[in-house]
Amino acid sequence: MRRRRISIVKRRRRARLIRVFSVASVVFVLLLGLGIYGMWQQVVRITNIEIAGTRKVEPTALVDTIHANISGTRFIIPRDSIFFFPRRAVIRAVKERFPRIRTLQLQRAGFSKLKVSVTERTPKLEWCGEAQGDTQNCFLVDETGFLFAPSIKKASTTTLYGKLTAPGPLKSFFYAPQAVPRTLPLLTALEDTGLHVASLTFREDDEVAMTLDEGIVVTYVLGEEEFIAQALPQLLASGDIRTIDTIDMRFGKRVYIKRRE
Repeated sequence: MRRRRISIVKRRRRARLIRVFSVASVVFVLLLGLGIYGMWQQVVRITNIEIAGTRKVEPTALVDTIHANISGTRFIIPRDSIFFFPRRAVIRAVKERFPRIRTLQLQRAGFSKLKVSVTERTPKLEWCGEAQGDTQNCFLVDETGFLFAPSIKKASTTTLYGKLTAPGPLKSFFYAPQAVPRTLPLLTALEDTGLHVASLTFREDDEVAMTLDEGIVVTYVLGEEEFIAQALPQLLASGDIRTIDTIDMRFGKRVYIKRRE
């Protein structure tokens, strides 16, 4: 008798659990269906893209690229849903098409508007080949050594020569990761003393040949920029620079000057 009572209790408990599970499953499916239905409503889909911060990049082309990457569906969810749009894919696609863009921020504004804030790269140098005399086209270089856009050579901009990390050259980096970041403060320091660097040629073993507007070629080793910034202006101020052909500063504080004949 007691065993029968226990068996009945177990069957009732099992039946109750089945009813609870069935009700929960129905509620879950209904909520999921309502959620999917809601995400397909136009009021929560991206229909307006606002661009800010562009200088050279055409905003219309940027908007078209973003729209192309939020069209279609991901499984059964629309890719232009304001809640589930593919943020990383959009940023990756935009930077791939527009290497001039350094940073890209996407921010929701309401339920159908996407705000896009752009920071473009600033040109610091112009890369024109591996060595002087190359017939390569020139490309703008930012402060990290990244080549981001074709360029028409300007006399006022320092020309950079040396190898790249990829055949590119567009969207390649200068071969020495610290070369450009280390060199830019040197160029600024020399400009402050009235010296303009026409070109920089990076050779093997971190050797740099720096050509001034006056035609003087200064050779030094990458990493010695602080010493060069202090010593070179003093050296040139101590005599007639028109007689100087080359200055070799690769050997610490020992400086070798070759004068023109």
